[in-house]
Amino acid sequence: MTRFRATAAVAALLLAACADAPAAPDAELISVRLRNELGQSAGRNEVIIERGGSVSQVVRRDGTGAAGRTDVTLPGPGTYLVRVIPRDGYASSPTLQRVVTVEPAQRLVLEFTLYRTGMSELPPPMSPPYPSPFP
Repeated sequence: MTRFRATAAVAALLLAACADAPAAPDAELISVRLRNELGQSAGRNEVIIERGGSVSQVVRRDGTGAAGRTDVTLPGPGTYLVRVIPRDGYASSPTLQRVVTVEPAQRLVLEFTLYRTGMSELPPPMSPPYPSPFP
């Protein structure tokens, strides 16, 4: 029985170490919130966050959950490009990308509106690949 408890304890520690830990209070964080044109959750969509500089690098490629939300802990302050890649049923648009500057320990909330195809007036279309706004 003791061996079983030790094995279970080690397994629990490994699972805890592998799980996404919440961001430290002083960590830089971007929270992305997606809504459709009616103000309802836009559901699962892809979010790409790139860090600017002499060479742009993808910091995180993630998906929002069913509630249309994701929180991304950043590697540090700096300038980031946040892009939303809409799933089928939603249109691409220039409004689905933003460049933001994040200060030390800053937490930003970015809200994006996704437009359902054929359901509403859309902003001018923009097809991937999106041009990089970084110089």
